[in-house]
Formats: sequence, structure tokens, C-alpha cells
Amino acid sequence: MKILQWALPYLPTRGGREVFISRLSLDLKEMGHEIRVVANERSENSPFIEEVFEDFPILRLNLELLKDSKTSHTFAEALERAHAFIRDMDPEIIHFHNTYDAGSLLLIEVLKKLEKRPKVVLTYHSLADHETLVTGRKLDFLSRYIDCAILPSKFNYSMVGAFSAIPRERLRFIYNGVPIPDSVERTEAAEPYFLYAGRLNSDKGVGVLLSALRLLVERYPEVRLKIAGAGLMEKQLKDFTQMINLESSVDFLGWKEQDELRELIKGSLAVIMPSTLSEPFGLIGAEAQSLAVPLIASRVGGLAEIPEDSVTGLLLPAGDFGLLSQAMRYLYEHPEIRKSYGLAGAERAAELFSIEKSHKAYEACFKELISQ
Repeated sequence: MKILQWALPYLPTRGGREVFISRLSLDLKEMGHEIRVVANERSENSPFIEEVFEDFPILRLNLELLKDSKTSHTFAEALERAHAFIRDMDPEIIHFHNTYDAGSLLLIEVLKKLEKRPKVVLTYHSLADHETLVTGRKLDFLSRYIDCAILPSKFNYSMVGAFSAIPRERLRFIYNGVPIPDSVERTEAAEPYFLYAGRLNSDKGVGVLLSALRLLVERYPEVRLKIAGAGLMEKQLKDFTQMINLESSVDFLGWKEQDELRELIKGSLAVIMPSTLSEPFGLIGAEAQSLAVPLIASRVGGLAEIPEDSVTGLLLPAGDFGLLSQAMRYLYEHPEIRKSYGLAGAERAAELFSIEKSHKAYEACFKELISQ
């Protein structure tokens, strides 16, 4: 198959969505399929348009420059290059991710210009609560162009089915996959720490986590928190850490490459995902479970589907730093529970979140659409 990934954003932007797209694209290439990618800019100072070859041909578009009145770049220029890039490939599948305004409008205009229309698949990685779908209605606008929408959690599947104009028969549910190691043995670091990994944005609940840690270190000052990630709230969170006298207990590590991040996960007491708003899934949570690490997560959206409460981890109400601190203390005080949760989590991940199972399901979906 010829598969065009319309991935805005894409690496080197960091996050579960970007890692998922990269892994899926590489696996599909290994399966023998031809892959091309239309992606976002590398940085703020990137050229407006550049065509590069990494693991496959990538057309990078700096669509942020379209908003800058000081530049002469135009939507028509981006459309022309994107159309030529896709026309030369003649894809059977265009697989796009999320519904960002400029990127979606550009894709629609490309589809209008193509002589042969490919099948269009959307993986919707965004939040899918009632408010988002009712007020945004982006999916309704795009529904006429979508042959299949894939949702990465049962929660997103039910919400998109209930509140969007995409017919139920065009919806599919496929969990995002993570690598399943041959062995689940791990060794916790000598210096005990909990781990948060992800974007530092307002909806991720890192401020709640810092407040919970403040309570915990009053009793156990040796416990640390490592934060792997970056984002809009980074400065505010660092200021908050200083304000509540936690500088000596918190490490802001920035983004980490996947190999290093996996080692951080394996050495932790538990991975914590304290999101305060609905999550479509939570790749880092599935990754933790696959590595036999307990997960403490907010009971929001698809995130609540990753751990089995009190079996592979703990699910808590969003925003309650008191309960979160109690959960962290409970796992710290009970190493046998951490081990039990970890082993059960590894079994659950192998059953539900296998990258092989996920990517084969995507391949089967693409083949089914082409054969119709």
C-alpha cells in the first residue's frame, strides 16, 4: 500500500501522539508499505517549506509563518507544494491526525485537487469530551471527507459516536500500541523517585502533582519527583516549585529521547499521570505498564482505561492532591504492592496495548478500505 501520513505535529515535536505516528510509520514501512509524511516545521526558525528524506520522504511545512503578516508566504504556495508531493506518490490512503485548523483546511484543498481520491483515515488524538465536540464541530465539517475515523480509547469512541456527524459505521476503536519487552524484570533506582513524563500544559495537572509531593516529603524527604517534558507552563511550574520550597526534591529534566525515557520509567516507584481534563489515551501510561511499573492516573477519559484500579495501579479523581499524595505514600510504603501492580500491569499491557497488535489492526483497516 501507498500510505501518506498527514502528521501535524510530528517529530521533533514531543508527545505521545508524535511517538505513535513515528512508530506506526516505521512499522508500516517494515511491513513493505510505501510511506510519505507531510509534517510540521522543525523549529520556529525553520524555512516555510522544505523537503527532506529521513526514514522516508517528508515534506515539512511551517504553517505558523502563514499567520505572520511580515512574511510573503501564502496558503496557495503551501497548497501547491503539498499537492505536488502527494500527487507524485499517488497514495491509496491518506492518514491524518487531529483537526488543527490550517492543517485540516490545507488537506481538504489538496483532496479537491487530486484527480484520484484516496481513502481518508483520521486518527483523532484530541480530547473528546462533550464540550469540545459540541462547541468545536470540526469533525462535523470534516466528516464528508473522512472514510474512517479511528479512536484510541473506548471513551473517545463513544464520545465521537454520540456527538459528531461521522456515521457510527465509519468509526473504529484501536488502542495506541507500545513495545512489549521480552522480560519484565526491572530494578528501581537507589534514590526513590516518582516520574511524570509529558507536556507541561495547564490540563496535565502537574501543579496538582507538585502539591501532592509537598505533603509527601514532609514525612519522606528522601522521595523525589522527576519531570521529563516541557511546555507552556514550564516557567510557572518551576516558580511554583520554588514557592512551595520543593527545589531540592524536584528535577526538571526537559524532553528525553525514548531510550532514556524508558530507563527513567523502569527506575521509578511509579509513573503519575495527574491530568485534570479528559485524555484521549495516555501512551506513557501504557508504556509504564508494559515495563512492569505501577501507574497512578486521573480517572478521566481514555486515561482511565489503562490501569486496572488496585490491580495494576491506582485511579483517582482529577485535581485532588490530597488523595494523590496518599496514593504516592501508599505505593512508597508498600514495595510488595508496587511489584504486584507492576507484574499485573505488564500482563495487561501485553494483552491490550501491544504495538504489534495495534499496527496490524491499522494495516487491516487500511486494506479493508482500499478493497471497498
